[in-house]
Amino acid sequence: MPAGFGVYLLLNWKISAEPFAFLRSRKALFDISAAWPWVGVRGHITHLDWRSPAEAEMIGTQELYFTALGLICVVAAWLKLRPAYAVWMTGSWLLVVSATFIESMPRYMLTMFLSLFCLPCWTCIASGMRSSRFGLCYSWRYSPACLFAAGGRFEPRMDH
Repeated sequence: MPAGFGVYLLLNWKISAEPFAFLRSRKALFDISAAWPWVGVRGHITHLDWRSPAEAEMIGTQELYFTALGLICVVAAWLKLRPAYAVWMTGSWLLVVSATFIESMPRYMLTMFLSLFCLPCWTCIASGMRSSRFGLCYSWRYSPACLFAAGGRFEPRMDH
């Protein structure tokens, strides 16, 4: 990924003679620039007041919901997952919310890929669904992917 970003900066430098020209364009076209995370969150809270109900739901409430969900996943990653995964999720979350206007947070939650396969696992554990009638939840909790992300080991049983 760093190599891809480097190629992107090189391309910008060749075209516009400035590697970070996209930041100036982003500011001019969308009025978005780098800021502390709470600046963008506060902006979405104010969107709830002056927008129409439909816009307030999509631009305010949904973005805030996914921002909070991302923060919860970051905290849970530091508590339950391997440090490399927690660093990835923290960096992904901070990169997205460190702007004057947070946009497309549901889409950016996809870059926090661990949240997509660990949330069901954490939900099963937290809800105490351990009985055999909840077989899907039980099997997901002990799946190799879930165990690996949590730092455990998957050892297949050989007793037939």
